[in-house]
Amino acid sequence: MDQGVLAALKKRYRRKLLSSLILGMEEGYDLLSKLKKIDLLDIIGWLNQCWNELEPITLVCLWRKLLDHSGNEFFEKREDHEASNLIELMKKIPGCEDTVEDDVREWMDLDGASEPLGEDEVIAEKPRSREGRRRLRQE
Repeated sequence: MDQGVLAALKKRYRRKLLSSLILGMEEGYDLLSKLKKIDLLDIIGWLNQCWNELEPITLVCLWRKLLDHSGNEFFEKREDHEASNLIELMKKIPGCEDTVEDDVREWMDLDGASEPLGEDEVIAEKPRSREGRRRLRQE
């Protein structure tokens, strides 16, 4: 459930980010300048808007998906519609004119933070030296 809600929020957040970039370019900023102008207050405001925009049916579908894997057609159709909207937004950004649906889906699903670490990754993350373990404890 948590990952579904977070995924829905992240998708909406990314749409807000794209919209902000496009609006900035329409106001005369170049892409990099607009990215540098985005601050924590903007991000918190977008997250607040994204949470308020989540419809109850989205939460119901996410719960249903978690509980029994049935009745997800509505949610899947909404995701397809959101991907189409994002394609149109991305095509307005210089260098992204050739964006296709697969690119958008890959970007929307890009989230290494929600993926659990595998055994090999956990081992690689573990500090091997006494110094590394000591630094970890101090943090």
